[in-house]
Amino acid sequence: DIARGDVVIRKAAVEMGSLEVNVSQGLIEAAKQLANAMKPKPLGLPLEAALSRAGIPYNITCGAVVPCQKYIFHAVDVCQLKARVWATLSISLLPDIVSVLATIS
Repeated sequence: DIARGDVVIRKAAVEMGSLEVNVSQGLIEAAKQLANAMKPKPLGLPLEAALSRAGIPYNITCGAVVPCQKYIFHAVDVCQLKARVWATLSISLLPDIVSVLATIS
């Protein structure tokens, strides 16, 4: 049964007040590293691995299939969120035209 690991939430309500976030150069770099780590890898097997598994039943070559855990939400209510973001960025991260405009003003 592939649904045995599912977590079913019949009703959920998310209530948030105000949120204040301070963004720094280090956080941006960490976010870039996280984004690179989350990029999908190419699918499939190398040709040698595929040929070595040809003709052998799947459960022998790859083992038992373990179902992944999923969260299933049937009704979710999210209230309004008020957010304020403070950022400290290096001017070199911005496009040249923004740097020029910031210097002129």
